[in-house]
Amino acid sequence: MRQKIRWFLLLAGVIVALAIAVQNNAMAEVKLFFFSRDVPLSLLIVTSAGAGFLLGSLMTYSMLRAQKKTEPKAKEVKTAPKQAEAVDELRGQTK
Repeated sequence: MRQKIRWFLLLAGVIVALAIAVQNNAMAEVKLFFFSRDVPLSLLIVTSAGAGFLLGSLMTYSMLRAQKKTEPKAKEVKTAPKQAEAVDELRGQTK
């Protein structure tokens, strides 16, 4: 169910971005240091939306990858107090 909601939201975002881009067909001047060029505003909107999506996807991927690496360690931390109690009990029995 969550996957369907995510796909729906992604599709809705793409449709909104494209609608905004199509309705803004004026030219805009882009300046970067010594570079200056007139480009369609729709191209700027689509490029910006695409770059934002790409950066967001990369960040999400890296966060999920890091989370998968730390999950086994988190399980060890949760079981450590129980293991420590068991060791303490064994030490108490041997004395």
